[in-house]
Amino acid sequence: MRVWKYRRVITITAFFAAVALFTLLIYRIRLEQNASQREAGYQSALREYSAVLMPGATRKEVEGILRSKGAQFHRECCGGSIAESSDLVRIGSDPDNWVCVGNPVYLEIQFDVADVRSQPRKPVSDGDIYTSVTVIHKPGTCL
Repeated sequence: MRVWKYRRVITITAFFAAVALFTLLIYRIRLEQNASQREAGYQSALREYSAVLMPGATRKEVEGILRSKGAQFHRECCGGSIAESSDLVRIGSDPDNWVCVGNPVYLEIQFDVADVRSQPRKPVSDGDIYTSVTVIHKPGTCL
């Protein structure tokens, strides 16, 4: 009689373990699908802006295009050096994780500073030259 009791307990435990594993598998697949869809959206925005923005345009021209599209952006100075600056356009956010909350995704529109020597204290100016646009993922508020 006791053998049947243990077999029943083992069978029920195995069943719930299989259901839990199956649920985790489905959850993981959905996470990957959502990430792929988000990344496709980011790449779509990148293609859209890349088609409109022409390398060699001035920051004033680029920001005029951004305003005409209704895009909100902010200027950021000195990515890799004093000779570089960028405008950031928020295009979405990645889901929260265990460490960070609110992880924004931006298009980084990069510029070469027109003349660093003539404007040493003002590295961001309307005359800066557009060079490229990339997608960047920034961490939000982290522990």
